[in-house]
Amino acid sequence: MIRSGRKQAATTRVTATSPWTGTHLIASYQWTASNRWAMPGHLYSTQAGGPMPGLNVYIRQPIPGLSILPWRVEATADLSNMLAQGYLPLGMVNGQRVLLVETPRSFRGGLSFIF
Repeated sequence: MIRSGRKQAATTRVTATSPWTGTHLIASYQWTASNRWAMPGHLYSTQAGGPMPGLNVYIRQPIPGLSILPWRVEATADLSNMLAQGYLPLGMVNGQRVLLVETPRSFRGGLSFIF
């Protein structure tokens, strides 16, 4: 059912920074002609906005603070595979559908303290 082969993919990526608020946005979309494929990624990659299947959005927003503090604070949001693409159905087990998921749909957010 799973075998090695070559598939074509097209990826587009848009990066923008707002000059007034400092908001940094990265949006990417990777399209393939078939949904029945999985592509190996970088297992230990921590870079946001890299080429991944589906629609992905990464937002970084500086939070204004007091000028007396020696650090900056930024809020981040990382939305991955928002359209839930690339799920491979493997069949049914005990009446439940089993999926092989390369890149699960996820949302991560946090605060960064930059010294």
